[in-house]
Order: sequence, then structure tokens, then C-alpha cells
Amino acid sequence: AGASSAGRPRGRYGSRGLDGRRVRGRGASAGAPPVFHVYTVQAGDTALSIAAEFGIAVESVVWNNETVTGPTDEIDAGELVRVPGADGIIHEVRPGETLAVIANTYDANVGAIVNFRSNGLSDPNLLQVGAVLLVPGGRIESPPAPPPAEPTPTATPQATATPAPEAGEDENGEDGGGGE
Repeated sequence: AGASSAGRPRGRYGSRGLDGRRVRGRGASAGAPPVFHVYTVQAGDTALSIAAEFGIAVESVVWNNETVTGPTDEIDAGELVRVPGADGIIHEVRPGETLAVIANTYDANVGAIVNFRSNGLSDPNLLQVGAVLLVPGGRIESPPAPPPAEPTPTATPQATATPAPEAGEDENGEDGGGGE
């Protein structure tokens, strides 16, 4: 499955997925993959199966959809998910952002963003607020694992030294000489 009789993927960037399910592309320029597809989830779909259908890494599906929590978790049928046209992050430009800021956010390369034709960046210095770009090769770092919990101190009984009685004293520290 996933290949036509000629051995080529069918509909990878077209209006239908590999199994004929309808998808819609966003931002495609002639001959280039779209920035992303809008895919209607079918019963039994997972991020892994969707990624395989579109020929991208499963992380690209998970990172671009808040409701997709893991590669093999089933996604609700009928849900619309964004599938990037290539491995990377779909990003909506916010006020004050530059390509360098966007690339840095996703550990990506500015040149890759500019060179992804469907981003339509005729002048990379003039970003439109609200424009949707694909950040090819971009990734979202997992938050660092929390530090290990400090062990809870437990009270350990401490032996206390009792001074040995001096010569002529009993264990209570009294003169054992019998008289004054």
C-alpha cells in the first residue's frame, strides 16, 4: 500500500491521500509541496499512519497538532489535522518576528525557510504578520526532564556517647567512695 502500480506514491501532495481520502493543501506553488495539508482523520488513523501516508516523519505530525499526543495513539475520526508538506514545523508569523527568530525557535536554517518555494518569500526581510510558513527541518524540543526529586531526609537515631565514669565514680557520676 502507498504506491501505485508504477511504484510511485499517489497523491502525496495532491488533493487525495494515498488511499483516496480527501486532503486539502495550503500554500502550494506550482511543482512544490504545499506548506501543509488539511487531512480528515479516518477511523484507526494514528500519527504514525498519517506520517507514513504523506512520507514525513511522525514527529512532524505530532509537533504540528496539539491534540495528537503520541505516534501510535488513535486520533478521533473526523478530526482535521495539519500535515506539513515536508518534515518541519508549520508556523504563523507574529508581530516583530524575523526569519532568524523563527529559525532559532525551531533549531532550523533561515535558508531552508527562504528556499521552500511554497512559503512565497520574494523578500525574506518583509514578513507578513499572520503568514503561514513551513520551517523545513524545524523541530520542537521536548522540555527538559525535571531534576530528580531530592531524597526526603529521614531521622536516623544517633548514638550518643556517654562518658565513662572517672575513677572512683559510679555510673551516675557520684563518688562511690562511701563517705565525705
